[in-house]
Amino acid sequence: MTHLIYTPSFISTSSNGMWVLVTATADPGQIIHTVQVTGTDEREEIRLSAYNAAATSAEPLSILWGSTDASSLFPNVTVQTAGAGPQVIIGLNPLSATTSSIRVWTTGTATTGSIRIIGGVNRATDAG
Repeated sequence: MTHLIYTPSFISTSSNGMWVLVTATADPGQIIHTVQVTGTDEREEIRLSAYNAAATSAEPLSILWGSTDASSLFPNVTVQTAGAGPQVIIGLNPLSATTSSIRVWTTGTATTGSIRIIGGVNRATDAG
């Protein structure tokens, strides 16, 4: 029977769990998390929340999940204005040593850096 050990952490570009500003405005985007696992028996489950500090316009957010080609492009998320609060992006596929990173960019018209991402990582290791 497989027994998994979960170790919680923050996304790799976050300093002590702080928000990460999205400054990229086109593909290939900006890396917000790089996989920290090395073995085939490890996975990372990622939860992300996005916040739009712009007061007047919703912003589209593109998320490229674990690859460098468009086949891994998560459906665009529209991040509502500041009054709506953070939006949770959940149910994303686990990352492994063969899927190296998560990249994001926004194509909206708000001031660069108005979108902020925060996230948590559950690193799952097979303990046998």
